[in-house]
Amino acid sequence: MIQYLDIQKRETAIKVWDLQQLSYKEEAELINFKNIPYLLESVENLMQSNELFIGYFNHNKLIGMLAYKQVEKTLEINRLVVHPIAFRQGIASHLLSHLLSNENDSINIQVNTAKANLPAIGLYQKFGFKIIEEYVVENILEMVLMDLTIIKQ
Repeated sequence: MIQYLDIQKRETAIKVWDLQQLSYKEEAELINFKNIPYLLESVENLMQSNELFIGYFNHNKLIGMLAYKQVEKTLEINRLVVHPIAFRQGIASHLLSHLLSNENDSINIQVNTAKANLPAIGLYQKFGFKIIEEYVVENILEMVLMDLTIIKQ
């Protein structure tokens, strides 16, 4: 089940923080980069976020989460994580589908991910995202900016 999360509630923020710690540690290993900003974030920082959060629950346990924000006509996906025990079960796809079907005021949707994160790139490409830019972070991490342009009828 997918539902919106109130990140300003400490109990919710702790659950999100725990989930993103597990998931981003796996990603850090995959991309060989330990300085993922969300790994350095505190629960208090998370509670002050200006992003909107949706969570995927299984038996009342948060096992997936997506966070985004609207910037003019662009929706920016900032976080998409799944609990490692639930990798490759379609949870990220469910969260992304939910976002795309419920946030239809945007013309563009963008996301940044590591070039080495082939599972994430594949997921976004499955939904029609295209790589529009490549860049380097901290002189070491190759990143891609991906974009999905929605044509309004």
